[in-house]
Amino acid sequence: MSDQNWETAIAENSEAFSREFGKLNGSQLNWKPDPKTWSVGQVLEHLLKTSQSYEPIIAKLLDGSYRTPLMGKITPAVNFFGKMILGAVQPEAQRKTRTFPVWEPAQSAVQDGILADFLDSQEVVKNQIKACRQAGLLACVVGSPASGMVVYKLSTAFDILVAHQRRHFLQAQRILAAQPDG
Repeated sequence: MSDQNWETAIAENSEAFSREFGKLNGSQLNWKPDPKTWSVGQVLEHLLKTSQSYEPIIAKLLDGSYRTPLMGKITPAVNFFGKMILGAVQPEAQRKTRTFPVWEPAQSAVQDGILADFLDSQEVVKNQIKACRQAGLLACVVGSPASGMVVYKLSTAFDILVAHQRRHFLQAQRILAAQPDG
């Protein structure tokens, strides 16, 4: 995805989530098809945690205090991890992947305001993208918030965030469709 499209894609993702899940009540948000799968609310919480985990990294990039992880100095690693993770989070990727603990949603019921919190975080992400573009930081190498050993370009991180949201939107749609009153 070109860097000109991230904000548009995030706005489209926000609109889709709002349209599809904006009228759900607490029990619908927290309904699970089975105990081992997430609810729509947990999907939203996971996406919120994922976006928020990049905020300190981006803040440090913008103020000049970010230190690239050692792995980030190895170009093949940067390219490998970026392509691998981006491929894994594509909406059409069939393989189910387990998330890192830092991004796990709570096992308890999520609050009714989780969608509003997620949509607010989308605005933060759009502003971060704009600031990073203006500061010329898109080619900077960053460590994943889950592990500094996993590195990729900031531009790839934004690609990952957008694709990851689309993938989980489809997951949340399947959960909603499986609800007895869905």
